[in-house]
Amino acid sequence: MTWEAIVHQVFWLCVEALKQTGDVIGMSYEEINIWLFVIGMPGLIVGLTLALIWQAHAYRAKVKNLARFYPHTAGWHRL
Repeated sequence: MTWEAIVHQVFWLCVEALKQTGDVIGMSYEEINIWLFVIGMPGLIVGLTLALIWQAHAYRAKVKNLARFYPHTAGWHRL
C-alpha cells in the first residue's frame, strides 16, 4: 500500500468518525469540524504557547532566586 493510499484511508476513517460522533451528539460533520479545527485547535495552540512562556518565566525566576543562595553560580543562568 502506498503512502498516499494510507493517508487517503486514514482521512476517510476520520471523516466517518466525525459523522458518527455528530449523529450521537446531534451536530453535523461541518459543525464538529468548525469546533475542532477553527475554535479548538487554535485555542489549544495559544493556551500551550502561553503555558510554555509562563513556564520559561517561572524557571528563569527560580534560577535567579537560586543564584542568591549560591553566589558561585551567579552568571550561569545568562547562557
